[in-house]
Amino acid sequence: MNSEFDSDRTLVPESDVSDLNIKCSPQTQRNKQLSNDEESNLKILKEIRKVENEIDRDIRELAKKEVLLKRAVKVLETYSKEVKTLELIEKWRAICQCGMSYLHNSILMKIDRMGGYQEYRKKEMDAAKRQLEYYYDDGIQQQMEDILESPDFFHLPEEEKNEIRDRIDEKVKEAEEEKQKQLKKIESNFQAQDANEMTLEELASKIKVDFSMVYPTQ
Repeated sequence: MNSEFDSDRTLVPESDVSDLNIKCSPQTQRNKQLSNDEESNLKILKEIRKVENEIDRDIRELAKKEVLLKRAVKVLETYSKEVKTLELIEKWRAICQCGMSYLHNSILMKIDRMGGYQEYRKKEMDAAKRQLEYYYDDGIQQQMEDILESPDFFHLPEEEKNEIRDRIDEKVKEAEEEKQKQLKKIESNFQAQDANEMTLEELASKIKVDFSMVYPTQ
């Protein structure tokens, strides 16, 4: 055996190395193939996730737009209802104004036949006074008679009867004072008005109509 080391020689014969390489090569190729497949799969998964994220983002945007569209539809529906309501109000107002104008003209002609507006107002004042006097005079008188002629009053002791009569007399005096105040108030209201004819606003007050609703700009 040669003791010197031969640099060109190897511990494993070349034929054995070649055989080893041939035997290992298919496994190595499979490993490389698997590695390439995994890398491709990862790339595909990333692309899929990217697409999914984009789809989710688009869905959220569409959902927001849907909410906005629904709100817009509700606003339009509400606006349409309001417009329709306003149109009905205007129609009602136009009808009321026509009716008020017709009634106003009719009353003005009747007032002229009565002797004019001042004469009409004087008659109204006299009628208000008569109504007030009836309430205080006849009304209170009737109440007094109901009390004094009642069976309960008849069976009371004379002393209690006198007390009740005194209280009734006091109430009558108070009622008379209040009546005079109200009569003066009626006369003051009559003198305070210096219009030459009945206005639409006065007519509305007499027939219990809200003037501001029928004539909002006046």
